[in-house]
Parts: sequence; structure tokens; C-alpha cells
Amino acid sequence: MNAYPGMPAPEGATLADGRAVVNDLLLYWIHHGRISVRPGIERFDGNTVHFSDGTARDYDTILWATGFNVRLPFLDDSLFRWAGGAPVRYAGGTVTEAVEKLYFIGLIAPRGPQIPIYGMQAKLVARMIELHEQAGPGGAQIAGYLASLQEPQTGIDVVRDSWLKQMADTERLLAAYEMSSGNATPSLQPA
Repeated sequence: MNAYPGMPAPEGATLADGRAVVNDLLLYWIHHGRISVRPGIERFDGNTVHFSDGTARDYDTILWATGFNVRLPFLDDSLFRWAGGAPVRYAGGTVTEAVEKLYFIGLIAPRGPQIPIYGMQAKLVARMIELHEQAGPGGAQIAGYLASLQEPQTGIDVVRDSWLKQMADTERLLAAYEMSSGNATPSLQPA
């Protein structure tokens, strides 16, 4: 029997049997009524949200927490190559091979604390944006360059050490790219 009505049954009996849980207080707050689980959203009507079970309620704020469902409804799925339910990415999960100047921050969850991940990815993205600006109006082919030299990242829940190695490799490859283009700038090393 599911102890949390309205939530899907867990994949396994223990955390080791299922996907990673970022916040271990989620079930506590659901149980104590501070967080309510709602069915799928059918439509919005101003502040009124209409749910798939026929109910409706007014909300001031909606947090779309998809967990590990990484579909991006505002982007056409055909823009990327997909594997395992996620876009294939490079550079520590920040770029795809086909779309320059599109960056993902937080679309990967190396095991351990997540807040440092976002900062490290943001610094890396800032560096790539700077390289695009230095290249002029057409930008640079950074995503394609990295995709041609790195193994693809297809997972969301990944081993932190492997992710850190790809981030270090990305730093090395960007430094080589800068040197070859004659636009060497100080390296932004991950914290």
C-alpha cells in the first residue's frame, strides 16, 4: 500500500533501488500537509489551474518540478539527439552537439551537493559565451568542437567523479581552442 496517496508507488523499497532524491524532506512535508501533490495540468485560466482529474484551484505561483523528466516543451525535440530520455550533451552536460549558443545548467545531477554544480556550469558557460563574442558575429563552433572530442553525456543521475573529469577535460579543450584561435584568456577553473 502506498503511504502517500496521490503519489506514484516508488520504484524500489530503498533509495538504492531507485533514482536519486535531491531533497530528503519532500516526503516529510507531503505527509505533514505543507506540500500537496496534484495530478497533471490540463490548462490555465488566469490564476486558475485545471487538473487532469477535473479539479481546479487558484494559485499565485506554480513550480514546475519535473524531477528527472527533462522534456523541454518550449524547444522542438528534433533540435537534439536524444538518448535515455535526455538530450545528448557534452562539456559537463552544458551543450549539445547540434545547437550552438544553447546551454543547459542543472540538466545533470552528479551525486552529491547540487548547488556547486550550478556555479561550475555557469562559469563554464560564461567562458563559452565569451569565446563566441570574441569570434565575432557568427560566433564560434564550440559545441561541435567539444562534441567531436568528448564522450557524450546521456545520463542525468551520474557519478560525480566522472562528471568532474569531463569538466576538467572541457577546461583543457577550451584552453586549446583559445590558443588555436589566438584569443587566449585567463582560465576559469571549477571551484
